[in-house]
This record gives sequence, C-alpha cells and structure tokens, in this order.
Amino acid sequence: MTHIRFRMNNGDIGSYDFPLKLTQLKEFFPNRTIELLEVKLTPWLSAQNHQTLNAYELNAFIRLYESLTDFEQKKINAITSLNSSLTLNELIQHIQHLHYFGLINNFDDYTFSDNLARELFIQHYPNGVPDGIIGTDNQPEWIDDGDWAKEHLEHQQTNYGWIFVINGKLPSIPENEKLYYSRWQEDPSIRVTVTNPTNQSFIRLPLCLDDTELEESCLRLDVESINDLALSIENVNLEGQLFNHIIPILLESNILASNTLISDINRLHYKEIQCLNTVLDYIHVDDLNQFQMILASLHAFKLVETDVNTQAEYASIKLNQLARNNWDEYQEWIDDFLDYDAVGRAMIDNNTIVQTENGFLEVPDEFSHFFEHSLIKEQKL
Repeated sequence: MTHIRFRMNNGDIGSYDFPLKLTQLKEFFPNRTIELLEVKLTPWLSAQNHQTLNAYELNAFIRLYESLTDFEQKKINAITSLNSSLTLNELIQHIQHLHYFGLINNFDDYTFSDNLARELFIQHYPNGVPDGIIGTDNQPEWIDDGDWAKEHLEHQQTNYGWIFVINGKLPSIPENEKLYYSRWQEDPSIRVTVTNPTNQSFIRLPLCLDDTELEESCLRLDVESINDLALSIENVNLEGQLFNHIIPILLESNILASNTLISDINRLHYKEIQCLNTVLDYIHVDDLNQFQMILASLHAFKLVETDVNTQAEYASIKLNQLARNNWDEYQEWIDDFLDYDAVGRAMIDNNTIVQTENGFLEVPDEFSHFFEHSLIKEQKL
C-alpha cells in the first residue's frame, strides 16, 4: 500500500492508503481530482508533490507500481530521481519499457566489465534472448562488451545504483493518449479505443479486464460517466467470421456490456465457436440480449462435422455416436429403418450357416463341406 496525503475540498488534510476500490474513489473524490501534499517516501511520488491529479489515474499507477518486483520499483525510482518532470502517464510508459534501462546496484557488477555486461544483457532481455541475437559462432565477449557499455552508454549514479540507458529511443506517446499497461496482460482477442469526445483524450484497452479495472481506466479520461465515451473496436485475435457477426452488437453496447460479451466468448473452445458461427449464419442478431440468450443455449446446439456433407454421412456419424453413448436410441433408429430379412439373407449368402432346433450354427470355412446339404441358402429360407 502507498500512503497518500492530500488536501480535501473543504481545505482539511486527508490521507488514505492507495490503491483504493472503485467505489471508494467515487465516494471520496466526486470531482475526480486529488490535490497531493508533500510526501517524501519515494522519488516517483515526491515528483508529484503539490500537483492536482486525476484520482483514477493515480490509483491505476499505484496498482501498476505495486505489481512490480522490488528491483523493478528501485529501477523506476532511480529513473524518476534523474527526471522529476515525468508525468504518471510517462511513468507508465517507462514501466512498459523498463528493459530499455539497466540498474546496477552492486559495486562488483559495475567494477568488473564482464559482470556489468552480463547483468545489462539479462535486464534488456528479461523474457529470454530472441533467436539470432547470439549464434553458436558469435558468443559475446563479455569483458569487451562491459568496457563498451561504460564508455558509450549514458549512465548516472543514483541512490539506487547506476542507471544505464540501454535504449534511449522510447516510443513517443500519441497526443491525448492515456496509456494502459499490465505486466500480466496477454494479447487480447478484442481491443477497444475509448475516447472522451469533449477533450479528445483516449485510451486503448483490452476487452478482457475485470469490470472495475476497466471502468477505472475509462474514468482516467476525466468524464463523469463511462456512458459519455465513444468506442471504436479493433479485432486482434478473434476469429474473423465471429467478429463480423458481433461487431454491430459491440458498437451499440456500452463498454462494460461489451467486456462481458467478449469475456464469455473467450471461454469458448474452437468447436463451440464453430457452432456459434453456424447458428449466427442463420439467426441475424443485432441485440445484446438476444445474443446472450443464444450463447446461454449454445450447449443445446450440436454441430456434426462431415467431409462431404451428405445425409448418408451424417447418418453414419450419428449412428456411431449413438452406438457409443445411447444404445437404446440407436436401437430405435435401427428397428425403424433396417430391413432385417434383407440383412439376414445377405449374411447367410456370404457364410456357412445351418438352421438347427437350437438356433443358427455358424460353421468355419474348413468344416463347411460337411454341411453342404444342410445349408440355409439351399433351404431357401
């Protein structure tokens, strides 16, 4: 938790431990702003002293900051101690690209060039080294690389250690964009751009978030209600045919309803999506409630995949399924449609079978000559 001191609307001094719940933010900061008082806990927070901020943006940043490891927090504080003008939005960008910087907080790692090079390398590739960076015939010369880093990479000493700028080309932040970042985020199926039409500020969000986090992120755009926002939808990984079916619904729904819809779809497996697509090919849906009704009843639909789409193939597949899973229903279908006399004649014609008082005797081929005069086919049954 991060303790925040602030001036209240009536002039009194207040303090809370952040991050707060969404309901608390709405209750405590009805005008959506917070005037910070002086706090000297950490450089990133000290840099915001005496500023009036969007309370939702402050809350979102603190939640992101507290998701970092202790070392990552030290790195962002080292960066902020050298540049106190960074806004919360810019700090989010620096966290998103934290691998552009290296923090060396051990004297030996700074002094010995091979240690320095290895540590910077690990921090620059936290998720593993991409293919092609190091080949079997191109192993790093750690000492030379460390010497080069000291000589050519911008670096300064801070209270947290030496901060190295490994890559100084941070992407520029588009005008009016509020950045969203989560270190746990996977590629979404759908991304939505949410815009405040009044001031043109916008934020890009994945439609797979918890509803409270999604609403909090939208309220960073300084609106009273998320219903005041304009939405545009981008398909990232959702199956294309299904996206075309649901895009009219998404555009007509508010962002929380769209988030719930996409979350439900994300839980479907491939076969269910294929079945849903087939249903929507025949039922035109442009209403969220109607779509949710179909989704809730999807288990009642069964898509039987065939190779050539013939009735005979469908019957063969279904009968095989029934024979495994529901013998009584299978037998009913067989009794209704099977010509037992014709099947019996065919079986008898292709085998040595003798009708006896005790039943039908199936004779092996090697003994069939003993029964030549007793064969059923000769009896013309």
